[in-house]
Amino acid sequence: MSSLIPKAKDMVNDFVNSLGINVNDVYDPEKNIWYLKRGSAPVQIMLLSIPVGNGVIREFLQIASPLMKVPKGKELAFYRKLLELNDVKLGVKFSVQKDSDQVWALYERDLIGIGYEELKTCIEDLGYWADTLDDELIGEFGQ
Repeated sequence: MSSLIPKAKDMVNDFVNSLGINVNDVYDPEKNIWYLKRGSAPVQIMLLSIPVGNGVIREFLQIASPLMKVPKGKELAFYRKLLELNDVKLGVKFSVQKDSDQVWALYERDLIGIGYEELKTCIEDLGYWADTLDDELIGEFGQ
Protein backbone atom coordinates (compact mmCIF):
# COMPACT_ATOMS: atom_id res chain seq x y z
CA MET A 1 0.00 0.00 0.00
CA SER A 2 1.26 3.46 -0.85
CA SER A 3 0.99 6.49 1.41
CA LEU A 4 -2.20 7.57 -0.39
CA ILE A 5 -4.64 5.53 1.72
CA PRO A 6 -3.28 6.64 5.14
CA LYS A 7 -3.22 10.27 3.96
CA ALA A 8 -6.80 10.00 2.66
CA LYS A 9 -7.89 8.31 5.90
CA ASP A 10 -6.55 11.27 7.86
CA MET A 11 -8.45 13.65 5.57
CA VAL A 12 -11.72 11.70 5.97
CA ASN A 13 -11.25 11.72 9.74
CA ASP A 14 -10.64 15.49 9.62
CA PHE A 15 -13.84 15.92 7.60
CA VAL A 16 -15.86 13.80 10.06
CA ASN A 17 -14.43 15.76 13.00
CA SER A 18 -15.33 19.05 11.23
CA LEU A 19 -18.97 17.90 11.39
CA GLY A 20 -18.70 17.58 15.17
CA ILE A 21 -18.90 13.79 14.94
CA ASN A 22 -16.60 11.47 16.85
CA VAL A 23 -14.82 9.31 14.25
CA ASN A 24 -15.02 6.28 16.56
CA ASP A 25 -18.83 6.50 16.40
CA VAL A 26 -18.98 6.22 12.59
CA TYR A 27 -15.86 4.34 11.49
CA ASP A 28 -15.69 0.55 11.17
CA PRO A 29 -11.97 -0.34 11.15
CA GLU A 30 -12.63 -3.96 10.11
CA LYS A 31 -14.40 -2.85 6.92
CA ASN A 32 -12.52 0.47 6.60
CA ILE A 33 -15.84 2.29 6.09
CA TRP A 34 -17.20 5.49 7.60
CA TYR A 35 -21.01 5.55 8.00
CA LEU A 36 -22.58 9.00 7.88
CA LYS A 37 -26.04 10.35 7.17
CA ARG A 38 -27.15 13.32 5.10
CA GLY A 39 -30.85 14.01 5.67
CA SER A 40 -32.65 10.79 4.78
CA ALA A 41 -29.65 9.33 2.95
CA PRO A 42 -27.07 7.02 4.52
CA VAL A 43 -23.60 7.79 3.15
CA GLN A 44 -20.66 5.37 3.21
CA ILE A 45 -17.08 6.50 2.62
CA MET A 46 -14.54 3.88 1.56
CA LEU A 47 -10.88 3.85 0.59
CA LEU A 48 -10.18 1.05 -1.85
CA SER A 49 -7.13 -0.60 -3.40
CA ILE A 50 -8.07 -2.01 -6.80
CA PRO A 51 -5.83 -4.19 -9.02
CA VAL A 52 -5.89 -2.82 -12.57
CA GLY A 53 -3.68 -5.42 -14.27
CA ASN A 54 0.01 -6.19 -14.68
CA GLY A 55 0.52 -6.10 -10.90
CA VAL A 56 -0.60 -2.46 -10.70
CA ILE A 57 -2.81 -1.38 -7.81
CA ARG A 58 -4.71 1.93 -7.86
CA GLU A 59 -6.25 3.48 -4.80
CA PHE A 60 -9.63 5.19 -4.80
CA LEU A 61 -12.04 7.17 -2.70
CA GLN A 62 -15.57 5.82 -3.08
CA ILE A 63 -18.58 7.51 -1.55
CA ALA A 64 -21.80 5.52 -1.82
CA SER A 65 -25.42 5.82 -0.79
CA PRO A 66 -28.20 3.24 -1.19
CA LEU A 67 -31.12 5.09 -2.79
CA MET A 68 -33.86 2.50 -3.21
CA LYS A 69 -34.67 -0.91 -4.68
CA VAL A 70 -35.44 -1.24 -8.37
CA PRO A 71 -39.25 -0.99 -8.52
CA LYS A 72 -40.93 -4.19 -9.69
CA GLY A 73 -42.93 -3.78 -12.89
CA LYS A 74 -41.44 -0.33 -13.58
CA GLU A 75 -37.91 -1.38 -14.46
CA LEU A 76 -37.72 0.12 -17.96
CA ALA A 77 -38.96 3.57 -16.92
CA PHE A 78 -36.81 3.46 -13.81
CA TYR A 79 -33.60 2.54 -15.63
CA ARG A 80 -34.30 5.22 -18.22
CA LYS A 81 -34.71 7.76 -15.41
CA LEU A 82 -31.36 6.70 -13.92
CA LEU A 83 -29.65 7.12 -17.31
CA GLU A 84 -31.22 10.56 -17.71
CA LEU A 85 -30.01 11.50 -14.22
CA ASN A 86 -26.52 10.24 -15.11
CA ASP A 87 -26.56 12.83 -17.89
CA VAL A 88 -27.28 15.83 -15.65
CA LYS A 89 -26.05 14.98 -12.13
CA LEU A 90 -22.36 15.56 -12.74
CA GLY A 91 -19.97 13.56 -10.59
CA VAL A 92 -22.63 11.07 -9.48
CA LYS A 93 -23.26 7.74 -11.12
CA PHE A 94 -25.89 5.14 -10.43
CA SER A 95 -25.15 1.48 -9.87
CA VAL A 96 -26.87 -1.82 -9.26
CA GLN A 97 -24.57 -4.53 -7.96
CA LYS A 98 -24.66 -7.99 -9.52
CA ASP A 99 -27.40 -10.21 -8.07
CA SER A 100 -28.98 -7.25 -6.26
CA ASP A 101 -31.85 -4.85 -6.87
CA GLN A 102 -30.40 -2.13 -4.63
CA VAL A 103 -29.65 1.11 -6.48
CA TRP A 104 -26.67 3.12 -5.27
CA ALA A 105 -25.52 6.66 -5.94
CA LEU A 106 -21.73 6.56 -6.24
CA TYR A 107 -18.85 8.95 -6.53
CA GLU A 108 -15.34 7.60 -7.17
CA ARG A 109 -12.04 9.39 -7.47
CA ASP A 110 -8.46 8.14 -7.79
CA LEU A 111 -6.49 9.22 -4.71
CA ILE A 112 -3.56 10.55 -6.76
CA GLY A 113 -3.46 14.31 -6.29
CA ILE A 114 -6.53 14.59 -4.07
CA GLY A 115 -6.45 17.24 -1.34
CA TYR A 116 -8.69 17.93 1.62
CA GLU A 117 -10.93 20.51 -0.11
CA GLU A 118 -11.60 18.21 -3.06
CA LEU A 119 -12.28 15.24 -0.78
CA LYS A 120 -14.68 17.38 1.27
CA THR A 121 -16.46 18.57 -1.89
CA CYS A 122 -16.81 14.98 -3.15
CA ILE A 123 -18.39 13.80 0.11
CA GLU A 124 -20.67 16.82 0.42
CA ASP A 125 -21.81 16.62 -3.21
CA LEU A 126 -22.63 12.92 -3.03
CA GLY A 127 -24.47 13.47 0.27
CA TYR A 128 -26.50 16.30 -1.22
CA TRP A 129 -27.47 14.37 -4.34
CA ALA A 130 -28.25 11.18 -2.43
CA ASP A 131 -30.51 13.05 -0.01
CA THR A 132 -32.26 14.78 -2.91
CA LEU A 133 -32.51 11.81 -5.26
CA ASP A 134 -33.70 9.16 -2.80
CA ASP A 135 -36.79 11.29 -2.10
CA GLU A 136 -37.27 12.15 -5.79
CA LEU A 137 -37.01 8.56 -7.00
CA ILE A 138 -39.17 7.12 -4.24
CA GLY A 139 -41.73 9.88 -4.89
CA GLU A 140 -41.84 9.03 -8.59
CA PHE A 141 -41.57 5.23 -8.44
CA GLY A 142 -42.62 4.26 -4.90
CA GLN A 143 -40.62 2.07 -2.55
